[in-house]
Amino acid sequence: MDKKISTFEREMFDNKFKEEFVEEYKEFNLSETVLELIQRKKISVTALAKKAYLPPTIIQEVKSGLRKHVAFTTALQILTALDCKLEVIDGNKHISLTL
Repeated sequence: MDKKISTFEREMFDNKFKEEFVEEYKEFNLSETVLELIQRKKISVTALAKKAYLPPTIIQEVKSGLRKHVAFTTALQILTALDCKLEVIDGNKHISLTL
């Protein structure tokens, strides 16, 4: 019996579609993470911008998903200002990334 695949699974065989999907998911994931952290920590966009040393428009664009291709340093500034830590995990070794 042949297993039927979903439209999504079929689309993922197309390398161009897959690359675009992965890139858009990364952007969506950062946006959703920042939004959740802002809500959980009850911090305004203006206050976060000051704490991250970034213009409020950048915070708002990241939060809303409008800013594409967020620089790694920008993401790290935002996460640090939200009192979060970004780590690389290599087996049992945890390496904290800081500015």
